[in-house]
Amino acid sequence: MLSVMEKSLTKSKMEIIKRSLRFSFFLAIGFTFYSYHKTPSRPSNPDLVKQFNLDVGQYLLPAKDKVCLSNWTHPSIEDYKIIQNYLANAPRPELKYVNFPESDWREKRIRNFKIITENQNPEFHIKFFNNDPFSKENCIVTYISFNEFYRESLNDLIEQLNTLGFNGHLIYRIGGWPNTEDHSLELFDVPYVFKIFSILEAQKLGYKNCLWLDACFYPLQSLNPIFQHIAKNGVFFHSDPSYDSAGLIQEFATLALENVSLSDFLKLTAVSTTAIGLDLKSKRGKKVLEKWHRMAKNKLGFLSYIPEMASWYILANCFQLLPYADSNFIAYSKKDISLSTLLYWNHVGLNAAFDKKTHSELFSIHIPSNSPNPNP
Repeated sequence: MLSVMEKSLTKSKMEIIKRSLRFSFFLAIGFTFYSYHKTPSRPSNPDLVKQFNLDVGQYLLPAKDKVCLSNWTHPSIEDYKIIQNYLANAPRPELKYVNFPESDWREKRIRNFKIITENQNPEFHIKFFNNDPFSKENCIVTYISFNEFYRESLNDLIEQLNTLGFNGHLIYRIGGWPNTEDHSLELFDVPYVFKIFSILEAQKLGYKNCLWLDACFYPLQSLNPIFQHIAKNGVFFHSDPSYDSAGLIQEFATLALENVSLSDFLKLTAVSTTAIGLDLKSKRGKKVLEKWHRMAKNKLGFLSYIPEMASWYILANCFQLLPYADSNFIAYSKKDISLSTLLYWNHVGLNAAFDKKTHSELFSIHIPSNSPNPNP
């Protein structure tokens, strides 16, 4: 018979062995991707394979090997500070793979992601635009890190949804992390994975038609056509040809997502995840969300310039999904605004000269004062 201490030591040794085997397995995957699936931009040779394994080794380790938290499912303020310190200050060499050639813009953006600051604690809110907390037919979900620009954009979004008479709920977080009770923090360092967990959180709360919107969107008119599309098709997304060029992703990532070669991946419809809708109670919506979540757990597939977007290229193909028919429903610049534009992308760096007054004049033209209320 083993003593209690011997049993404890045996259990501890077994855990170390398990973690070592898991780590070796992930490195073997990385070696295979790099050795047997060559890309023009990343030729495969022993030195590069070794460097790749060094770059992604820490990233592929379990989260509990990277940071020590008091509670992974109900994190404290101190726990969030520990995570924030890791995100901002840990070496994280894997982030070199999220950059576009000769640009480190994406890496800097990810490094600037703030879930907590010295003076600001995480916030979670549900705003009931229809004044009915029990009506969970339609919801918009978003998340912002602690950044003054995003807070201003969120305030604009809330104000405009109210002006347009949105019939539904807005679920949003400022900092913190969504859906922690379901162990989502185990993927805290996967780029942009908070989008998936925000939608999963809405599902857990019992919502049906869920629309993820990047907080920098400014609605110009009723979003009812989008919610009708979600209810009818189970899924809503839009294509974006600007993300169909080579250099956005390497083959190890496409293989990790769905064993798709880079050449085949580049033939897929380019999808933007700035606005993604799912019917969380439909069979199709559930399956798409489950698969998206599984892809994120792989982690390697999210190491590209299009982290969470690349998975949607594959999801759209796997489930034979069609993008929203009206490609003009989003305008990424003022000159692109048309009568059918529902959402305007007000993003720093892309629309630095955003003028709210001029913008208000633009969208007021689109909605005649004598038009009926488009909301149910």
